[in-house]
Amino acid sequence: MLKALVISTSWKENITINGGLFDVAGKDINYYLSSDEEKKLQDWLGAPDCSTNYSTVLNNRVDGTGQWIFKDPTYLKWKEEGSILWIQGQAGSGKTFLITSIIEDFQATSVSTLTIYHYFDTRDNTGSKTSFQGLLASFLSQLGTQDQRIHPELKNLHESSKSGLTHCKPTNQKLADTLIKITRELVQKKYQVYMIIDALDEAKEIDKVWDFCVQMNSLQSIWIIISSRKYQPETSEYFTLSLRNNIMVDKDIATFLNEQVSLKSTTLNTEVKATLMQKADGGFRYIDCQVQILKQSANARKVREALTKLPASLEVLYHDEFHKSFNWIAHNIPEFKNTAADHTTIARNYRIAKEHGYYYKPLRQAHNKAISEEEAQLAIADIEEGRVKDGADLQRRRFPEIPQRT
Repeated sequence: MLKALVISTSWKENITINGGLFDVAGKDINYYLSSDEEKKLQDWLGAPDCSTNYSTVLNNRVDGTGQWIFKDPTYLKWKEEGSILWIQGQAGSGKTFLITSIIEDFQATSVSTLTIYHYFDTRDNTGSKTSFQGLLASFLSQLGTQDQRIHPELKNLHESSKSGLTHCKPTNQKLADTLIKITRELVQKKYQVYMIIDALDEAKEIDKVWDFCVQMNSLQSIWIIISSRKYQPETSEYFTLSLRNNIMVDKDIATFLNEQVSLKSTTLNTEVKATLMQKADGGFRYIDCQVQILKQSANARKVREALTKLPASLEVLYHDEFHKSFNWIAHNIPEFKNTAADHTTIARNYRIAKEHGYYYKPLRQAHNKAISEEEAQLAIADIEEGRVKDGADLQRRRFPEIPQRT
């Protein structure tokens, strides 16, 4: 069962719903689940476990970073009034770390606060962390089950899906309707519900997710945070917080640099930090990538030499990694050799894709194995977020069925 929901003892022990008691001791046997029943319910629901994302980010976060958000005027006004807060920032600007700090803060808030969250994540091979259904199942699991108890609305949905000895998977509409019913009941009982979504741009069905958020926002006592790179609503009625040219982000990057760079030479240490800060342009990811490269330098001369060869920006770095990775696949994987995906084609398609906001799909002869649009999108995201080292690493992660070169 997911551990994302934090609720008060009084809610767990005393909440009365539809005449039944949804309590920690399971006094109403109709709403108590055995361990086996709970596992079957979770398997049926198919909710991704986003607590792994949360824990990973916390373990990698540099102490002291991201705390400025809790004094930011836009954030404080949103927290006072509710509605939707849109956190926008370029790739690698620390959105996920900021979101995770916010979740951590909400989980330590008053007993009348309920916090649910979802991380869209293209690294998830099951696809449940990129789908709209995965989001709904994630939220429903967090709000609808707790300590081997099940909310009556979720129980009704589960029972209504029974077909013979099995249960059919619920539709997105049924998941959404059930989630709204549960949320509405909690709001009516004076609970504040915080719904947090990270990396909306990594979702496959962005419009559906956004429409659902608008629908949830129509309920009172709902606070919603969404982070993304590009996608934004066509309205000004929601709060927007940009990480671009944000002095507080720059201060966090400086803190991150102090943690990551500690050279024996004070002069070289200052030189490295100044150069990286100048080129970072508000991007933690750029700093992280370049620090890893600099760490491979054997001496001060090599470090200074590497500094002169740093990519001009994160965009240039991504382009280079994209180019090298797909070029490696196109020319070194047996199944992909002798195709139209040559050096020039890759570069041209990449530029076109970036200009029009969609991802590169290699041009290949009909009889050769093609990289699907979805596979290409996942591969690009891996490259852009720095999750792959090189073309070989990309091939192992995204195309494991293709034999590696011997």
